[in-house]
Amino acid sequence: MNDPERGFLLHLFHRQQNGRPVLFGVGRLESGSTFAFADSRRLPCFYLRESELARARPFCLGVGAELDPDTALATMDGEAVVRVDLRQPRQLRRLAEGLQAQKLRTYEADVAFTRQWLVALGVRGPLRIGGSWRPGNGVDRVYVDPEVTPGDWEPDLRLLALDIETTPDAGRLLACSLAAWGGGGEAVEEIHLAGEPAPGDPAPVRCHATEADLLTALEALKGARLFSRRGIEPWDGIWLLPADPAYDMVGGGITILESRTRDATGKTKIVFTSGHIAFRQSLLVRAADAGRLAGYNDLTSGVRVGVLAGTTGEARLLRLTRPPMRGRARSSACSPIYAMGRGAGTRTVA
Repeated sequence: MNDPERGFLLHLFHRQQNGRPVLFGVGRLESGSTFAFADSRRLPCFYLRESELARARPFCLGVGAELDPDTALATMDGEAVVRVDLRQPRQLRRLAEGLQAQKLRTYEADVAFTRQWLVALGVRGPLRIGGSWRPGNGVDRVYVDPEVTPGDWEPDLRLLALDIETTPDAGRLLACSLAAWGGGGEAVEEIHLAGEPAPGDPAPVRCHATEADLLTALEALKGARLFSRRGIEPWDGIWLLPADPAYDMVGGGITILESRTRDATGKTKIVFTSGHIAFRQSLLVRAADAGRLAGYNDLTSGVRVGVLAGTTGEARLLRLTRPPMRGRARSSACSPIYAMGRGAGTRTVA
């Protein structure tokens, strides 16, 4: 067991794991090391008056709630309360609404699970965290069910105010304005637009020809440290990488498919955002072959096509060039030969 160290909590959220909620937090220690933790010891809760427990009990037990009368807490008028714990935050809200419909009073049912955790521990940002830890992926330390108490460290935080403007359907990024200050870094006040500059634009405005150019400028912005991008060489399973703490998101012309949200066991691991771009797929041919290969119907077993294995481009090519079965043996006469994208040789699409 390691001695508790002073730090500052920057973000707190929860996820369901194995049928119960787990709280996750990230922050920075006074030493400069970053940390993350997972805490599975607490359940979402609200409170009932002890005098109303008999009427409320059937409703609570009917949805699997756990009742704890030993809270040492009371209402403003001095009546003891009973804590109601549930494993699903959504179930908790529905139960509270059902009890209120029965004229039964509930307390703190509208307090978010993450805020309940902060209130229970008395943490308002600074904290002391201790316990066993291991090196993390993307953070220096990872704690599981750590010892957390309120702290008194007041760091010189770097603050960022960020506003992102998109089209109503969130399909296109239009602008991003930001102001960053504190933490010993350079102050930043800028507005970045996707589009051409206009006469009279004020000094803070920066215009970029494309959304990609805008993101590149934000990434390179000194003093803001908004995000960092890195290339990912392997394509297979690239869409599942956001399930890894080392990645926040993955992008790059990935076709939205429900099957890509699940891992090999069939468990849902990621979700797609709304579609960002729409495009059509096409084949590139030599200029001299443009007349001979005018469409996919011209592809035969004598044509070699290069594709990237495992992509929707490959799947669409196969779907378009494979003849229907229709109860008889297929001929490969109209199926082209294609070269695998990783130099794995060739094979006939049959």
